[in-house]
Amino acid sequence: MMWPLESAPFVSIVVPVRNEGRYLGRCLESILAQEYPPECLEIVIVENGSTDDTVKVAEGFARRDARIRLLICQARNQAEAMNVGIRAARGDIVARVDGHSYLGAGYVCGVVDALRRYPDAVGVGGPFLPAGETLMERVTGRARSSPIGVGGGYGSDRETEDHSVATVQCGAYWRAALLEIGLFDPDMAYGEDEELNWRFVRSGRVVMLCPGLAQYYRPRASLRALARQYWNYGQGRLRVVRKHPDFLRAKHLVPSAFVVGLPLLGMAAMAGGAASFVAGGIASFYAALLIGAGAVEAGRGGWREAWLVPVAIFCMHAGYGSGMLWGMIQQGISRRRAARSAATTGERCRA
Repeated sequence: MMWPLESAPFVSIVVPVRNEGRYLGRCLESILAQEYPPECLEIVIVENGSTDDTVKVAEGFARRDARIRLLICQARNQAEAMNVGIRAARGDIVARVDGHSYLGAGYVCGVVDALRRYPDAVGVGGPFLPAGETLMERVTGRARSSPIGVGGGYGSDRETEDHSVATVQCGAYWRAALLEIGLFDPDMAYGEDEELNWRFVRSGRVVMLCPGLAQYYRPRASLRALARQYWNYGQGRLRVVRKHPDFLRAKHLVPSAFVVGLPLLGMAAMAGGAASFVAGGIASFYAALLIGAGAVEAGRGGWREAWLVPVAIFCMHAGYGSGMLWGMIQQGISRRRAARSAATTGERCRA
């Protein structure tokens, strides 16, 4: 159902892209197919450093539809690219859609309706639903959706009704609120959505998660890519926590504790006696969790997914935990260097 033109706010959809040529066409097609007045919708593509045919695909769509603008910039990361798009946007509402995602036809109408239903909300978002097409995409998508994978499901929690949350993934916001809060933090190479939303929440604003506002995404196509993705996520989470210590929850530290515990379990197992028994029990419990996650997927996608999903979940846990630990190590090294530099400078001044 088309939104009435006379009451439709102008909506800008910002699409930050880098090397998304393979997926960008489907993303843009889904935005152009929105059941929303065309006169009240624009698409701002922010390209930042692609080495594939992303620019070519974007230029083709821009020639085809005047509502599409392509901005080419030298942004360091997605946060900085989003800021370029937000500043250029003409809409009252700015929605983020990544290049490897796509939307249902009623998404923009749903965003506008949600922001009007909740006048205290500065932003709304919904779940990210995996739409893998290859075997490994289906496997990594199922792993990310598993409660064992990320402790509640990727991009959403398990509540079925609209509710306020600490963060949403790729949300839609009133543009004025984004400008007032200071836009995305460009120092957040990853975790930029969490950091932005947490600033809103700490300032007393409301961010709503609406299960009806789903976005669909193409998951990573290999276990190596999935592990790398979660390595980056672990470092991104550390950046958010370093800036906002009150964002930290116990579950954020579990993967890092898991990585630290692996060699300890190995040593305990070799020690024999009671330590070996305890180590075996912990390892068996974790293995049972992984196997259980795979068994759940067997009923949904078949036995090939059932065998691979536990491996994918392990890659997520190991990648995330290792990434956070590596970030901690780097942070410690930087602090030590800064302290040495300050001490050296002080000695020179005294001399």
